[in-house]
Amino acid sequence: WGISNNMSSNEKVQVDASKLPTFICDVCQKKLEYNNDWYHRVGHDYDICTTDHEKLATADQAGYQLVESLDALLVVLKDVKSYNNKNVGDVAKLTTAVGLSTFSQLTTQANASYHAASSKGLTEIQLMIEEEDDEDTEQQKQQDKVVIARAKQVASGQTPLLALVVGDKGVGKSSLMWVWKNQSPIGVQSEVLSVMKAVVTGSDRAIAPNMKMMCLDTQGIDPTVESVVEDPIRRSLYARCSAILLVTDMTESESLKRANSYWFQEFEHYNVDTSIPLFVIGNKSEMSQNVNRSVVESYVGKLIETMSTRFSNSFWCLTSSTRLEMVNGLMVRVQASVVYPASLILRNPGSMANHSQDAKPKKTKSKSPGKDAAQAIQSLKELGMKVVLFKALTCVFQRADKDGDGLLNESELHELQTRCFEEVRSLSEIRAQMQQTIGTNLIAANGMTFPAFLMMMMMGTTQGRSDLVWKLLFGYGYDYDTTCW
Repeated sequence: WGISNNMSSNEKVQVDASKLPTFICDVCQKKLEYNNDWYHRVGHDYDICTTDHEKLATADQAGYQLVESLDALLVVLKDVKSYNNKNVGDVAKLTTAVGLSTFSQLTTQANASYHAASSKGLTEIQLMIEEEDDEDTEQQKQQDKVVIARAKQVASGQTPLLALVVGDKGVGKSSLMWVWKNQSPIGVQSEVLSVMKAVVTGSDRAIAPNMKMMCLDTQGIDPTVESVVEDPIRRSLYARCSAILLVTDMTESESLKRANSYWFQEFEHYNVDTSIPLFVIGNKSEMSQNVNRSVVESYVGKLIETMSTRFSNSFWCLTSSTRLEMVNGLMVRVQASVVYPASLILRNPGSMANHSQDAKPKKTKSKSPGKDAAQAIQSLKELGMKVVLFKALTCVFQRADKDGDGLLNESELHELQTRCFEEVRSLSEIRAQMQQTIGTNLIAANGMTFPAFLMMMMMGTTQGRSDLVWKLLFGYGYDYDTTCW
C-alpha cells in the first residue's frame, strides 16, 4: 500500500485504492465501505458498521470516527499502522479487544508480524459454537416470541408470575409453601399442614422491581391413580401459569418413579406449553440419606432425561422445608427462569441447569493456562451457547476493555459490574471463586481474559441463574429480542 514501516507522524500516506482489502465489521461481519456505514475505533484495529455503532452507549460512541471518504480512510490506515508497529508480538495487545478480521488483513498486507496464538482461543471457541448452532426452526422462533412476551409482562408487573405447585399427596407441597410465605423453616417433626391455597408475594421478594409472584398450591393426586382424569379447573390453571413446580419425595423412590409414569402424562393431557419453565423438586432432602442411593440416582437420571427432552427450560433441584435458604433459593431460580429466559441464549438450558443448590462445586486440579483454555472452550460447547450470545458477549467485552489490551483490569471490571449488577467484587475474589468452582487459572494477575470472562458469565447458568447474563446484556443496551443483536 506504500505505507512505510517507519512512518513518521507527519508523513503523507500514499495508498493505491485498488489494492485495498475488503474491510468487514468486527461484530456482525458485514462488509464496510467508506461512506456512512463505517466507524473506526481510534487507536485500535477495530471497525464496526452503523448499526453496531448505534448500539453503543453515547460515551462509547465518541471513541469512534466515521470513515466517509478515501482521505478519512488514509488517516485510519496511518493510525492503525502506527498502533500495530508499537505492539507487534505483544499477545495482550493482539487479543479480542482489537478487530481480528480487520487486523489480520492489515498486518498481512503491510508485512507486519501477526501473532496468531493471541486469537487462537477466541477462534476455537467461535468455531465450536458455530459448529453446534443450527438455524432456529419456525416453531422455535414462534416459541421464543411467547417466551419474550411472558418475560416482559411479568418483569413489568403487568401480570403476576403464577407458579403452579403440583405433586402427589404427602410429598410436602404445602410445607414448602408455608415456609415461603412465613419465611421460617419447619421442624422435621411438625404436624402436616392444611393445603395452602395461594401464596402471593410482592416486590420485596422479587428479583425485578415491579414484579409479583403467586404460588398456587394445588390438590395432591392420590399416588395410586395411574391415569389422568379430566379436570376443567386444572386445565385452566395449566393454561394460565408461568412456571410449574412438580414436587416429589426424595425418601420414596415410587414418588420419583411416578414423576415419569404419571406427571408427564398429565402435562401432555392438558397440553401444557413446553416453553414454560418446569422445576422438578426433590423434597425432604434432609431425610434422603436413609434411602437406597443407587435406586434414587437411577430414577433421578431417567427423570432429568425426560425433563430435558419434553421442556425447553427444565430444572432439577433439592429442597427441604427445614431449610429456609433452600426454599428461597428455589423461588429465586423460578423467577429468574421466567424473567431471564435461558432458552433464548442457550441451546439446551435444561440439560446444563439440572443441579441442586445444595450440591458442592466440583473442583479440578489447576492446569496450565493453555489446558485451562481448552477446558473453557469445551465447557462453553457443552453449555450450548448460541452464536448470538457469543457475539453479544464479545461486543460487551470489547466495550468494557477501555484500554484495548485484551484484558479487563481491576478498574474496567469494577465499571462493568457497577453498570450491570448490584454487587461488585474484586478481581482476586472472582479469581478465587472460579478456581474453586471450575478449577481454572484463566484470570491473569493483571486482568481477566476473554475466555475467563465467558466462563464467569456462564457459571451462573449452571445453577439456573441465567439472570446474571441477562443483567449484563441489559446493562449494555440489549433487549430480549435476539434477532436485533
